[in-house]
Amino acid sequence: MFALDELKRSYAYGNYMATVVLAQAFVEQSLGGMYTLAGRDETVAKGFAALIDQAHKDNQITQQLADNLHALRKMRNPYTHHTIGTGKRTYMGRLMDSAPIAPEDLVLEDARSAVRAVADYLRAGNPDWNPTKVQWHEGDA
Repeated sequence: MFALDELKRSYAYGNYMATVVLAQAFVEQSLGGMYTLAGRDETVAKGFAALIDQAHKDNQITQQLADNLHALRKMRNPYTHHTIGTGKRTYMGRLMDSAPIAPEDLVLEDARSAVRAVADYLRAGNPDWNPTKVQWHEGDA
């Protein structure tokens, strides 16, 4: 939950690369925790891509959500792993392949996509979750 709170604050303060990284970390930790609690550490050890695939195979997430989470993973990779040149898997390659766009606008688009992926992930586990409808209970601050 710390990652989710930091993701919210990072996006609000314009720390868009951090938003992407935190979104991926939150989903990976959540999926990994689900498999750890089930005693399936071998699944967790295979990494985020394998967690996504296994969650889809186990009907924990839809194909659409799996595709969105893989897109998040691929988006995050150039921010966290050294990449060479301008290939499609690099940030510069993505920047060159996009319509004329400033680098800071591409990272903002990435952050928005990352936040949507987290929201979709949370909705998948709780279809009635709606972040725009906050319900306050008596005594809440």
